[in-house]
Amino acid sequence: MPWLITFEDEPSKAHLRATHTDQHRAYVRSIEKNILLSGALRETEDGRQTGGMWVIDVPDRAEAVALFEGDPFFKSGLRANVRVQHWTRGVWEGRLG
Repeated sequence: MPWLITFEDEPSKAHLRATHTDQHRAYVRSIEKNILLSGALRETEDGRQTGGMWVIDVPDRAEAVALFEGDPFFKSGLRANVRVQHWTRGVWEGRLG
């Protein structure tokens, strides 16, 4: 079951990104079998990262939350305004779901 997780970074804790990037990337690689897509969010193409999003495939919301809460960026306090929602595919790879 796909879940969309969106989050904003806590601006006052932006320094934590550099400190925890390697651990974050290792964590994402460890759960990549569950990730349909993910990436950073920015206000502009070349702007600083302001947050991110994941679409993950897990059986239920509790597991989606558990995966997200295991992320070193979340554990360090970088993440804020987290939102977890069930996602229903509309258009995927140019085709209607």
